[in-house]
Amino acid sequence: MSRWCAAAALFFIGAAASYSDLRDRRVPNRLIAAGLAAAAAIFLGSAAQSLLGYCGARPFGLDMTYLPWLWYARALEHFFLSAAAGWTLWKLGVWPAGDAKLYLTLCWLLPLSKWSLAGFPDLLFLVVLINAFVPAGLVYALEAAAHIPAAVRALFELGYDGVLGKIDEASVRVRELSAHRAKIAAYAINFSAVFLGLRAAQSRLGAAGAPPLIRVSAFLAMYASWDAVSPWLVRTDVARASAAALSLLAVVAAASGRFSTGFLAGAVKDAFGFIFLLMLARSLCHRRLAALSRSEAAVDELRPGTIIDEQSWRAMRRQPALSAILEERYCDGLEARQADALRAALAGGSGVVVVRRAAPFAAWIFIGAALTFWRPGTVVSWALSAIHAERGTVRGR
Repeated sequence: MSRWCAAAALFFIGAAASYSDLRDRRVPNRLIAAGLAAAAAIFLGSAAQSLLGYCGARPFGLDMTYLPWLWYARALEHFFLSAAAGWTLWKLGVWPAGDAKLYLTLCWLLPLSKWSLAGFPDLLFLVVLINAFVPAGLVYALEAAAHIPAAVRALFELGYDGVLGKIDEASVRVRELSAHRAKIAAYAINFSAVFLGLRAAQSRLGAAGAPPLIRVSAFLAMYASWDAVSPWLVRTDVARASAAALSLLAVVAAASGRFSTGFLAGAVKDAFGFIFLLMLARSLCHRRLAALSRSEAAVDELRPGTIIDEQSWRAMRRQPALSAILEERYCDGLEARQADALRAALAGGSGVVVVRRAAPFAAWIFIGAALTFWRPGTVVSWALSAIHAERGTVRGR
């Protein structure tokens, strides 16, 4: 019975939050509170049922099905990982607080609505994320592909001279890059060092019997911190240190007989996989959501919770009169005192500020949770299974 209640809460909260986000661009806190209260009540009710079962009690003479105590420990582990993932995406500015809280709520309801789920407990939070972001990325990719014919027509409309102008412009850009060849070389060396080190750590962790969660978490941590790490990768002094470390490790590996082409192939595979993830996530999801959310607002419209665009924020921070007001950019928007101070400081200015109005993503989070509930695995594993099955069918013919 508790599973049916959790499933009903999961789909009701997800659908209601999706509708509210599409209509008002916000996820109401009362829905989140209701979902978390339902999850807590069902969790405690199931624990009480297990306690009665272990004690041999049979209320009203009925036989009961109850969960082992180990399941509750695993559920708490899943709850903690989901909270950590939601908090990280919020702090990175990928999601506003409403989407992060909705993700947390649905993740907490999932194992209560279906006791055996793929990836539970270590990787279930990641399964939900994949099932949310991959369909969204595919839809945004199709939207981008729909604009390709118009871009091709525009290119033909330029004519011969226009196309030559574009080619000349591209060649100028290439020549400009040659002025930064030292930074490019440093980036290549440091990038190689990062992934060779990551591959070595993965090999050591795998040999030690570490669970896949640790290796996956390391990959995701790199993605999350890449903006902060990237400035260090173009530094030539860091590149010299990386080159020295790589040379030393190559000598030690060759002397000990541990050097192998398989190791290098694994590092290259990790590097290209990360580049693909970075490009896919940034180009299909992050940039698309940013484009959908960016707009202009009058100064007198600045209110607590207004999210100023990153570029506008940095430009205003460079102004002495505003730097003290804009201490830190929160993904939940301006605080009340910041909004009041900005309205007063900008009252005589242009009167327009570029802001970000949260793009609706709650529906994708709900879809990710619903897909996880419906079928084991992720949309990626389903697609790969379908491809392998099709190949097997063709070979059988």
